[in-house]
Amino acid sequence: MKHYSLILVSLLVLSSCGNKKIPSVALKNAEDSVSYYIGVHLANQYLLTNGTDSFININAFAMGAKDALDKKVT
Repeated sequence: MKHYSLILVSLLVLSSCGNKKIPSVALKNAEDSVSYYIGVHLANQYLLTNGTDSFININAFAMGAKDALDKKVT
């Protein structure tokens, strides 16, 4: 589970870079592909729910996601 949380948090942090060039991440196996899909799905659901002009603090979001996946909060 920690592997998934690390990938999810990494993707969320990378997505917060705005117009900066984001390095490509090689999707080498099924875990990588599923992790990427989860990140895309979460972001798309957020945008559908809150609109494309909404803003969140991606670092706080990533920290909350990591803490939840590490079962530090409920």
